[in-house]
Amino acid sequence: MSENIVGQVAPSRDQAELARQLCEVLLTPHSPEEMARLLADLCTPAEVRTLAERWHVARLLEQGNLSYREIHDATGVSTTTIVRVARFLKQEPHQAYRLAIGRLSGSPIGSGQPVLLRKQEPRRERGAGLLLSQEHDVVHHDAGRSTNDA
Repeated sequence: MSENIVGQVAPSRDQAELARQLCEVLLTPHSPEEMARLLADLCTPAEVRTLAERWHVARLLEQGNLSYREIHDATGVSTTTIVRVARFLKQEPHQAYRLAIGRLSGSPIGSGQPVLLRKQEPRRERGAGLLLSQEHDVVHHDAGRSTNDA
């Protein structure tokens, strides 16, 4: 481990550990305003805009009443980005877009109800530098924070 939460931080090239630490810090804001401040410190304005556009596209795609072209025409987001978001929304094992949309909409996936998700085993994705996962079915019990029950 490259750091003590309160103590000194040691230099590290362990991308999985750095990604884990980033995830931990992203859990610290207590309001949208605090998160905006953290994102402003962590990201360039273009990176924040890109993240915001992807989230907006995910919500539009989830509604299902607009074509990719209509989303592009209405938002200016590239069709390449729209296709990428659609792929992650519908086909990729992470299902984080669906988890977030569900929690914000009050659907069972964010309500503490048992929901069938995919348990994920560690693997590396080329170029991402993040530890990603392969999928296996498990029942997930949501109690505020996400945990996978084996």
